[in-house]
Amino acid sequence: MPSFSKFRDDLGGDVSDQLASLQKEVAVLRKQVKKQSSQVYDDASETIADLIDSFLTNTKGARKELYSKARFVEATAKDNPVATAVVGFTIIGLLIALFSSRR
Repeated sequence: MPSFSKFRDDLGGDVSDQLASLQKEVAVLRKQVKKQSSQVYDDASETIADLIDSFLTNTKGARKELYSKARFVEATAKDNPVATAVVGFTIIGLLIALFSSRR
């Protein structure tokens, strides 16, 4: 029996050593993943910020034009309230007809 006990102790020691080694490797891998994910997040954040800046820069003229047209429509609606009401009711009527015809 002593030889079996010695074998079991040796085997237990080997398993314990392997387990400790695996735990160390897992800890190293966790650190690497954390570092890489942090880098990917930073890169993605920077790319998104650049895209937003580029979008805002490229659409600046169109936004100014849109605001100008909106102010013109607003002024026209204030100057002609009856015509505005007629156009509004017409649009509402068209939408009702469109949705009721889909049944």
